[in-house]
Amino acid sequence: MTTSATTAVSTSGKGLIIGLLVLLGVELYLHNDDFLYRYRSVFAVGRAADKITHVVEVQPTIVFMGNSRVDNGVEPELVSSILNLRRGEVFNLGIPGQNTRVLSGVVRELERRGALSAVQLQCVMIGLDATFFYPADELNYSVFFADRWEMAAAGEYRDLLSSVFRLWGFSPNLKGLREPARIQDFIAATLTDRDPWGGSVQDNLGFRAKHERLTPAQSNEVPEQEAPGALDIQARVYLLAAIDRLLARGISVGVFFTPQYRRSNEFEWNGPGSDTYRQLLADIQDRGVALVHVADLGTYGADLFSNPGHLNEAGARRYSTALAQAMHGRCPATGATQ
Repeated sequence: MTTSATTAVSTSGKGLIIGLLVLLGVELYLHNDDFLYRYRSVFAVGRAADKITHVVEVQPTIVFMGNSRVDNGVEPELVSSILNLRRGEVFNLGIPGQNTRVLSGVVRELERRGALSAVQLQCVMIGLDATFFYPADELNYSVFFADRWEMAAAGEYRDLLSSVFRLWGFSPNLKGLREPARIQDFIAATLTDRDPWGGSVQDNLGFRAKHERLTPAQSNEVPEQEAPGALDIQARVYLLAAIDRLLARGISVGVFFTPQYRRSNEFEWNGPGSDTYRQLLADIQDRGVALVHVADLGTYGADLFSNPGHLNEAGARRYSTALAQAMHGRCPATGATQ
């Protein structure tokens, strides 16, 4: 082999080693909490981690959990005012796009970090709707929050591996940095400390208000509601595991249904296809979990929604008021004068 060929091989070998070391460095950084904190204004998983850390550090009395319908629909400051609690004792831990596997992982993470103490956290309220039970995890929260033992027990080995090799599991999100606006946000977050999208959790207590209003054209395009599909069995297992873990810690648990425009919640659907929903609701209530019901959701007009699936700020205020009133006496903290 000639000297030039030997030099080329040596150079390519060094390049490969350097490339592998860079990938290893990125992989290790994705296992560091600093990544989630630093880029909480860029990735949805960072905002979720910011919310979890707030619950761990502040230890609120009542925490709301669920997906984006909870995130946009429950205003903690209004709830605490109606329940005669101090500001900050109620927190919105709704995570847009999460499913029950992620919820169960978040509950385990709160337990691991010492946040599940009934002395402080007295009540957890979980918002239910069909999308909460979809197996798909498009924002890849499971890479960071899902419990590996639970995924192994469920035979979800690909998702388990993606949580071990996070550079692979989180790569779809990282590819989004090819968009000019996203890469600008990424660079800005690298250089300065930025609040998560949706604002500081210290200021909004986890609530992300939507200010848009459903237009007449959009409201007219909402199709008739169809019969729901059967619940995913493993998604059901994850929800019950999360509830059991909270109850075992002496924390009261309640469930509620989040509003949608011209839609009944699948758990309240009286038509065909609702058997698995009714059975899950019965299993939840058999555990002593409170069903907190707001009766007039069918009267919520288009002016209270930002889109057919989510309340706007005015809708959130109306719903939060009714939900808080329905919560009186359903968990230890409610109704106390402080």
